[in-house]
Amino acid sequence: MIISPPFILPVVKEDDQLRVKGISRPTPRLTDDEITENAMCPTASIMIGGTGAEDGTFPVASHLMWHNGIHLQAKDAGSHDYPVHAIADGEVVFRCKPTRFTEDRQHGQQYQDGWTDNGCVILKHMTEIGADGDQPVSITYYSVYMHLVRILITAGVGEKVYRKDKLGVAGQVYGHTKQLHFEICCDTENLKKIIGREPGWLDPEAIPTKDGRTDSIFGSLYIYLPATTPISLKAPTDHLRADSDITLGTAQWIKLDYGNEGKTPGSCAFTSYGINGQLGATRQDADAEYNLYKEATDRHNSLIKAHPTVKSSPSGWYELLRFGRNIGRSETDKDSLPDDAAHWRKIRTLEGKSVWADLNAPGTYKFSDADFLPRFGWNCYDDDTNPNDQRCDSERLKALIRAEGDQPNPDRNKDDVELSRRLPDNNVRKALRRAICQFPTEWDRGTIIARYGCLNEMEFGAKNRADRWVRFENHARAVSFDGLPQEYKDAQWHFHPTEFIKHFRKCGWLSLDELAQTYPRYPHYVPNKDKKITEVLQSKIFTISKEMARARFEKYQIELNRCLRKYCINTPLRISHFLSQCMTETAQWRDLPGKPIMHEWGFGKFNEGNKSTKHYAAFYGRGIMQLTWASNYREYGKFKNLPPHHDSYTERLMPIPRLNKQSMHVISPPERNEEPQMMLWSPRYDPDIIASNTHLACDSGGFYWVSKHYSGVININKKCDAGSDINVVHYINRYVNGGENAYQDRQAYFKYIYLELSDKFNETKDFLLQTHKGIINVNFDKPE
Repeated sequence: MIISPPFILPVVKEDDQLRVKGISRPTPRLTDDEITENAMCPTASIMIGGTGAEDGTFPVASHLMWHNGIHLQAKDAGSHDYPVHAIADGEVVFRCKPTRFTEDRQHGQQYQDGWTDNGCVILKHMTEIGADGDQPVSITYYSVYMHLVRILITAGVGEKVYRKDKLGVAGQVYGHTKQLHFEICCDTENLKKIIGREPGWLDPEAIPTKDGRTDSIFGSLYIYLPATTPISLKAPTDHLRADSDITLGTAQWIKLDYGNEGKTPGSCAFTSYGINGQLGATRQDADAEYNLYKEATDRHNSLIKAHPTVKSSPSGWYELLRFGRNIGRSETDKDSLPDDAAHWRKIRTLEGKSVWADLNAPGTYKFSDADFLPRFGWNCYDDDTNPNDQRCDSERLKALIRAEGDQPNPDRNKDDVELSRRLPDNNVRKALRRAICQFPTEWDRGTIIARYGCLNEMEFGAKNRADRWVRFENHARAVSFDGLPQEYKDAQWHFHPTEFIKHFRKCGWLSLDELAQTYPRYPHYVPNKDKKITEVLQSKIFTISKEMARARFEKYQIELNRCLRKYCINTPLRISHFLSQCMTETAQWRDLPGKPIMHEWGFGKFNEGNKSTKHYAAFYGRGIMQLTWASNYREYGKFKNLPPHHDSYTERLMPIPRLNKQSMHVISPPERNEEPQMMLWSPRYDPDIIASNTHLACDSGGFYWVSKHYSGVININKKCDAGSDINVVHYINRYVNGGENAYQDRQAYFKYIYLELSDKFNETKDFLLQTHKGIINVNFDKPE
C-alpha cells in the first residue's frame, strides 16, 4: 500500500541536509508523521455556531452533525495554486465540474459567510496490506476531494489515475479560500479486512486472550504483559523461560517502535502504558534495529551452548526480536525457535524503574498497528439510533467527547451544543482521530430531506423558521449530487483522513500493481553516440509493458514483501535502494531459456570477464541479491538452520558435478597473491534451493542486506538511511556487488524507483543525473 497526503509539500533535498563526512550517520530530519501533519493543515476558519473549533472537523462538526471528513487549508503558494493530488493509485468513480462563481446572494452556493465551490472528484483505490499464506489481503477504499474550484485531471469515470497526479485546485468554503473537504471511507466487508476483525465497539480496557493478526503486520508493535511477567534486575544469560521469584507485579502494555526513519533511525523505543491508557516511561535502545541480526545470532549461539539439543535458528530469534513472535510463512511453516524461548528486553516500568522483562512469557500477547487496537484509540462506532439522518445519535461517541463526570443535558439540543463546544479540547481531538464511524454520505442530493429534516426540530436550526429551511435546502442541493455511484454510497465507514494516511504510510506492503510500477518502461541503459551521456534504449524490443512487469514480479511478490517486512526494509528510501539493486542482480527479473531467473547467467562457468568465477564456481550468484561464495551460503544456512542434504547435488552446468560429498570449495574471495582457503561443503543443503525456492530466493537477499559488514559496522539499511545522494547509491553498489558492475543502471534504477515510492516530483519525463562516471539521462516513464 502506497499512500500520500492530498497536499504534498516541497521537502529539503537529502543531499542538502545530509552532507556528513563519509555519510556515516544520518542527520536529524522530520519524522514521516510530522511531514504528513504539516501537509494536512486544518483550516483556520471558525466553525459555524461559535464553538471555537475549526470548520470541518471529524467525525462531527457544527452542533454535533456527522461530517464525512476534514477541511484542509492549502499552503500559501503566493500567486500560484497549490494543487490537490491523488493520495494513491485509483480509478475515477465520480467527477463534477465546479459551478462558476457568482455574486448573486440568492444562489445556493452563496450561503452564510460567502461562496462555497462544488467541484468534486471521487476515487476508488484497490491495494494490499499483507497476505494470508499465498493469498494477498486486498482492500478497497474511497477518497473524496470536494470544494474544488478547478478540476485538472482529464481522466473520466472508469479511467485510471496515479498517486501524486494533480486532481484539481482547492476552492472556497463559506468564503474562505484555498480550502478542501477531504474524506476516506470504505464498506463493511473492506473494513473487516482493514482492521482484521468484525466491526463493532470493543472495551479498550479488556484483557487480550490471543495474539493479533498475522496476515498483516506493520508499524509499531504492542505487547500485553500480565502482572506475572518475569523480570530481572540484570541481563539474563539463559534464553529459555524459567520460574522467577520476581515479577512485574502490575499488568501493563509495552510499545516497541523501531526507528527506521526520522530523528533516531536504527533505534528501538520501548514505551510503557497502563491498562487504563496511562502513559509510562520510555527507554531508547540505540542501534537496536540495525543490530537485530547480530543480537539474534548471539542469542541463538548462547542458547545452543547452554542447551545443545534445543531446536533453534538465528532466523527464528530474528523474528522474535523483530515482531515479538515467530511469524514464519504460516502456522506450520516457521524457522526453528523453542516454544519456551524467552524474549528478554530492558524496559522501564510504569513507575520508571529499569528492569529486564520477558516479553514472551506465558500470558503475553503480541500485536502491531495492523490490529487497530482499541487500547490505543482505534474503535468502531455503529450505534447511531437514527442512522439515516445527519445528527449524531451515537451515545458511545458522545461519551468520548463528554467531560469526565458530566451528565447529559436533558434538553437534546442544548446537550449537542455543549458537546460541540468540547470539540476544540486537545484530548477530545486526539480521541476522535481514531474513531471509525458508520454514517451515510453527506453528498447525496436524494437524501437531503431524510438527513437534514431534523433541523426543523432544532432551535439553532430551522425550527419555526420556514425561510431558514428553504435557504438551507437550496444550499444543500447546490453542494450535493445526483448520480453518486452506489459503491461509494455503500462505503459508510469513515476514517479521520490524516490518521488513516499516517497509519498506512507505515505499512510498506506493495501490491502487484504497485510493485510493477517500480519497473521502468525502459530498463536498459547504454552510452549515446558520442558516449558522453548514458541513456535508455527505447526500441520496442526493450520496452516493458505493465503486464510484462506484473508477470516478472508475480511469482515473487508475496515473498519479496515478506522479506522487506522482516528485515525492516520498509521506508520509501530503503525499499528504493533495495529494489534498485535487485533489478540488476536479477537481470531485471528476467526468466529466459537457458538463463533461468534467480541464477547467475552461466551458472558459475569460468568467464574471462569475471575471473572470480574460477574460485566461486558452484557457489555462483543465486536469489534476488545473488548470494555468492561458499561462505555466504554457509552463513545463510546457519541463519535459517537449513537441514542437511544427503542426496546428490543439483548441477546445472555440466554432466560432471562440481559439488559432491568429497569436493572442496573456496570459502571467500582470496586475498591477492594468497592461496584461497578451502572447505568441505557436504552434507550441507543444496545451494540450488536458493534459486528454486521462492521464499529462500527472496529471504536470502534480506539476510545478506542486514548481515553485510562494511566500514566497521553492519546492515546496509544503515547506509540507506544516509539518503538518496549518488554517493550513497555508489557505496551500496559496492556492498552488494563488490565493485562497480552496472554502475549507471543501478544509479538510474534508484532514481526511478525513489521517484515512484516517495513523495518527490519530477515535472519532466527524464532527468540528467551527474555521477562520478558521467551523466545519466534517467527516464521516468512507467510501464503501460
